[in-house]
Amino acid sequence: MNSRDDQQKLRVLAEDAALGIARAQRLLALRFLRGRGVPRDIATGLEWLRRAAEQAAVERGVA
Repeated sequence: MNSRDDQQKLRVLAEDAALGIARAQRLLALRFLRGRGVPRDIATGLEWLRRAAEQAAVERGVA
């Protein structure tokens, strides 16, 4: 896989996360926490994990 493919996947992942898709939010969080394709940023990673947890609760009817 080349850099252009990685950038495209990251762009789509970020768009899906912004739309509130919990799985995309979790995956984006992991990228930030691990520094894969983006600068490592613990605070941003944790924020995306929080959003993912909230969205998953909404999707399951818990919140």
